[in-house]
Amino acid sequence: MLNNREKYLEIVAVALIYPSKKLADVKISSVLKKFLKEPKFASGTRREEVSMCGKPDGLNIPLEKFVEICLEAIQGIAKKIGL
Repeated sequence: MLNNREKYLEIVAVALIYPSKKLADVKISSVLKKFLKEPKFASGTRREEVSMCGKPDGLNIPLEKFVEICLEAIQGIAKKIGL
């Protein structure tokens, strides 16, 4: 199972390429685009495990919903982590 650092690595990496470097500016579509089209981006992300979220033996939720849940969670602590 993914630990917190690995779940959020891709989202934080997307925030850091934005001019504002703020999680509030990150969009689900941006995270999905980087995740799906740029496998070397945030290379510490265990993509095969994240991709399992949509399978019945995984979380059984769509990848987009998983990213939404993670993004909202990390945006909730953005001030604490300086993003």
